[in-house]
Amino acid sequence: MADANLLPEEIILEILKRLPAKSLLRFRCVCKSWSSLITSPNFIISCINRNNTSQNNTYILLRIYSETHKKEIYTLHCDNPTIDLHTHLDFPFTSFNPYFRIVGSCNGLICLADTLYTHKNDIVLWNPSIRKFLSLPEPSIRYDKAWVFMSVLGFGFDSRKNDYKVVRIAGDGSKIVPPRVEVYELGSGAWRVIDAVVPPYEMHHCWLQTNLNGIVHWLAFNPCQMGGFQSLIVAFDVSDEVFREIMLPPSLGSENLLNLSLTVYGDSLALCHYSQGTQHHRACSIWVMKEYGVATWFEIFTIDLQQGVGLALRFLKNGEVVLATGEGELVSYNPNKQQVKSLGIFGSSHPLILHTGSFYVDTYVESLVLLDRVTGYEPAHLLLAE
Repeated sequence: MADANLLPEEIILEILKRLPAKSLLRFRCVCKSWSSLITSPNFIISCINRNNTSQNNTYILLRIYSETHKKEIYTLHCDNPTIDLHTHLDFPFTSFNPYFRIVGSCNGLICLADTLYTHKNDIVLWNPSIRKFLSLPEPSIRYDKAWVFMSVLGFGFDSRKNDYKVVRIAGDGSKIVPPRVEVYELGSGAWRVIDAVVPPYEMHHCWLQTNLNGIVHWLAFNPCQMGGFQSLIVAFDVSDEVFREIMLPPSLGSENLLNLSLTVYGDSLALCHYSQGTQHHRACSIWVMKEYGVATWFEIFTIDLQQGVGLALRFLKNGEVVLATGEGELVSYNPNKQQVKSLGIFGSSHPLILHTGSFYVDTYVESLVLLDRVTGYEPAHLLLAE
């Protein structure tokens, strides 16, 4: 075999950074120096940075639940108007519920939790690109009164420490004892309780998070607001480990949370408002916060939901929106043509989590995070699309 070091090291580095994760796993066997390079933290973060800035390396992660096969199905798709299938992902877990709650995904790492309608605290970090996962230890904050227990989870990346964190807000469900906060760091492998003050809002029904630039966002409401309740956004900065509040557009401040959802539009936080009209006429207004932190919202367009479309899930890079129908079908909406198009993808519409059904849609990049972990599984069902 030819000497693997005939090329200068910087050239080898640039070549390797452009390769898919599956190839890098094989190339660790070329020589010790390549193995050391590929598994180094600096190389792993440099690959992530390159993939995040290259549109050709960005995919759409999709999760559905198949009623026929009684299992979760995870796939990667191309970020194009028809979201063509790229890869079937082997899913090695089983849950107490029909399907896992996906807390969030970031840099190729997916945080799963099996905490709905059960007293279990099973949380897993999973990297499907390299078939590695890590089961988190039992959280340190616990309560005896499990029937009124509250647990809100978030997942994000701390860019200052190059570390991944799971934040957990836990309370006994009473109004007397305030909730407490703990953070799990992948680097330390342990939970630690932090002194962050949790805003005094109702969040225990808000299982959906949106992650943007290292900040986790949840919808919440203040039931003690004079004249009724007030809806707003609670944000947690993963690096600073502090909570902040973001006001909604004034016209939506008293809106029921079931009529709202959060997503990402380009590099901006987006709010979806589902109007409560007659059975034959509903609409979804898309609002965007163009300057983050300055609660100035702009309504960019409205989607006609007369065709049974019920929930906006994710924006594609061409500006189209992926939506779920009440019949369990994924469709896309073109705001310029104002047209809805079937994507030929079907899943369970039975909602375990609010009104999302089993669908989860997010952007995804391959990474080598968790490469140094020993817990892996065989690619028995890893299939590439023809």
